[in-house]
Amino acid sequence: MIATNLLGARDASILLVDEEVGDLEFKIAHGAKAGEIKKFRLKMGEGIGGWVAQHGEAVLVSDASKDHRFKSQFDAKTGFTTKSLICVPLKARDRVIGVIQVLNKKSGENFNERDKELLTNFALHAGTVIENARLYEQIYQGRQKSFEREIAYGMQKSLVPTMASSFGTVEIGATSTPAKSIGGDYYDFIQPRPGALAAILANTSARGLTAALLMTVLRSAWRALLAAGTHPATLLKAVNDLMRFDIGEMDVEIALNLFMYDDGTRELDLYNAGAPAPLMYSAERKKVDEFKANAVRLGKGDAPAVAPQRVTLAPGDVILCFTAGVNELLNAGASADGIQSIVNLLEGSAGSDPTTLVESALMSLCNISRDAEIDNDITLFALKGK
Repeated sequence: MIATNLLGARDASILLVDEEVGDLEFKIAHGAKAGEIKKFRLKMGEGIGGWVAQHGEAVLVSDASKDHRFKSQFDAKTGFTTKSLICVPLKARDRVIGVIQVLNKKSGENFNERDKELLTNFALHAGTVIENARLYEQIYQGRQKSFEREIAYGMQKSLVPTMASSFGTVEIGATSTPAKSIGGDYYDFIQPRPGALAAILANTSARGLTAALLMTVLRSAWRALLAAGTHPATLLKAVNDLMRFDIGEMDVEIALNLFMYDDGTRELDLYNAGAPAPLMYSAERKKVDEFKANAVRLGKGDAPAVAPQRVTLAPGDVILCFTAGVNELLNAGASADGIQSIVNLLEGSAGSDPTTLVESALMSLCNISRDAEIDNDITLFALKGK
């Protein structure tokens, strides 16, 4: 479970509220006693997990044996010894749908407030993922599979960031249009700390609801890791491990471009993992250069050793990033120029604001491809120095 990787915990579990009887059922368990613990249920208000579900408040316990809410019978029946723990409510639409808890740090230390904040941030997004999955299961079992595209599209749209189009010395623009089967494109912009901007553009090989769910999980993971000050290389490894070990049964890969921008120095680091290489327009040289691309995607093997590519984003410079759907669109339109078409678009629109630039680029690309149907979403985002 990704929660164990995030916090260095030995064990973790997710309990969900059984709507029919009102108690808590162990749905996911990770650790040495996972098989045994999943046999148990908790009444609402029973134990620390039941208390958290009933009150909707996160709990940090340094010594479980001294907490009156702790239900020691579980340890007695499984042979496990609970020392320290964090339990956080999972919420969706302002309603508690379950709890997530981590037990015992591998280092032997107690969990701390920073760990609690990290798990709380993760739970904020995980609750929505679980509720959407439940909704889909109900619809699917009701033999209304035709709604899958609508649900997947709604989930994908809910991931679009709402931050302002300007951050310090950089302007931001993005646009996306779904494929016929809803692909797995996802982009996000956040401020991990004052004076810093993190931007990501990712694509998964999955389609439909699987893609939407996977991107929601990725969003939760990367936002939680960045909020904790995780180094980008460590973040990529964590996402790779998540793909391989936690949700490996999906058999999918993720390609992404991750940007880290320092507003004070105007330095931008790019981490590429199997995604199309971004383009950079230099206002001084009036020329477009291409970043280097790393062929290794995340999810199939060991995390690729991705070295950052560093550039300075001067006023008027533009970085244009796009997903594989753009390449597919060019191929579908039998464009003889290929990627040069994007270079020409960037050189001709570099003077525009980023939002106008990506929208005009998308329109031009669609004109090139005419009415061709493609399997990948088409997403572009641009960063422009100001």
